[in-house]
Amino acid sequence: MRSVVAIAPEKLEARWLPTPKFEPRAADVLLRTVVSGITSADLDRWKAGPARLQIGHSGGGAGGGGGGGSPRLGTSAVCEVLEASQKLRPSSKGARAHDLKPGDIVIVTDDALPRASAAASASASASASASASTASASASSAAESPSRMPPAPGAELGCQSSHLVVHDADVALREGKLLKVPGGIHVEDALLASQELTTAIHAVTAVVSAADLPLGLFGQVGGSRPAARQAEAKALEAKAPPRCIAVLGCNVVGCLAIAVLRLLCPAALIIGADELAERRKLAKAQGADHVVAPKDLRTLLDAKAPSGAHGVIEPVGRSTTAVKVALSIVADGGALALVGSGSAYDLSPLLSAEACAERSLTVRYGGGVRAALIPLALETLQQLQQRPSWRRPVREVITHRLSLELCQEAYEQCVLKGVHGGLKVILYPDSYKQQSAHGKGEAQGDRGGGGSVGGLGGSLAASLD
Repeated sequence: MRSVVAIAPEKLEARWLPTPKFEPRAADVLLRTVVSGITSADLDRWKAGPARLQIGHSGGGAGGGGGGGSPRLGTSAVCEVLEASQKLRPSSKGARAHDLKPGDIVIVTDDALPRASAAASASASASASASASTASASASSAAESPSRMPPAPGAELGCQSSHLVVHDADVALREGKLLKVPGGIHVEDALLASQELTTAIHAVTAVVSAADLPLGLFGQVGGSRPAARQAEAKALEAKAPPRCIAVLGCNVVGCLAIAVLRLLCPAALIIGADELAERRKLAKAQGADHVVAPKDLRTLLDAKAPSGAHGVIEPVGRSTTAVKVALSIVADGGALALVGSGSAYDLSPLLSAEACAERSLTVRYGGGVRAALIPLALETLQQLQQRPSWRRPVREVITHRLSLELCQEAYEQCVLKGVHGGLKVILYPDSYKQQSAHGKGEAQGDRGGGGSVGGLGGSLAASLD
């Protein structure tokens, strides 16, 4: 199998490694990766290289370090089941909720993958020291074939690998770390549902609930709200001027947030801003009413929403300038979703408690992939596909598709600025698999079905009440 391995800061290689061990009598699942993607967390690990103390979805788990090995790359992947333990196959006594069989398409998160224990990492490091002379003797041959070199001691395989194995898959299914992809969803859309779409949903629900935006026809789609409340929402929608939501930056999270906003609040006035014309086109295709360059944003708001935006989503992060713009355009009593900022401490004194209280502002911080929202993201995709006015598939925010062999180029593409930069870069195991995987995704879309998941309206509306 082939896996992306960090060998130095900002230096990756796709190396051939042994395929993960599959135990048929345990609750194991062997997976072939169909497609994986690069997130901002992966870029941080790529820049830091193997020496970094691993955090987040890297080798040490969610809460701490994993030693001095190569960081795990990839927060999630869309995979095809190759082998499933007898414990997970459909039973003749009736299907179980967590049945898996070969051919199923699933999402797997990094948290579901095996992790080396601290003792194993220490043993690997000791073994590496003991065999230093042997490694030195074979350095010349390894240099001739770097893709066949082993990973650094303590390295663990992440989701950017051609094959994966999940131990205790019944537990992973129960905890939402391994999920079946419903029929009718393209594999690239499913990948976005496991990554940036969860971040977009987190930001949108914060703004919509805090700004008390009318849900409009969304409540009727889900069928979760009493008829009286549906009629009340419709009446309010007809009388009140449309609420305004501004998205400051049409990166992948910004574009997906616009798509979710359009589904959630069809009557809202959605305004986007970005320096790049290509990104403005993508935002418009995902449902924005107006998308302008940042220098024209104030003029547009004065004409369309003189009192300011009722909600502002800032999806880029790490920019005090963007936060200042957000504060200047949000209406008193409005809501801010600052996706790229971890806490209020990062932005004090810009957003002090006193300043927010004086203007009655609601602020939600933090972004990143939120695995708990993946089921909701999959439902969002199903609802978007059912929307008569759906303009473009969300996968159109993907700008670059490369093979694992070109992993270094893929990561470099992500950090390029301007029109040559990658909005969203994804990785296929190889060029041939890219074509077959894309075809399989289309086949899933053609066969449809997969059963109704209950309606996005019910799920999201419940989270807003």
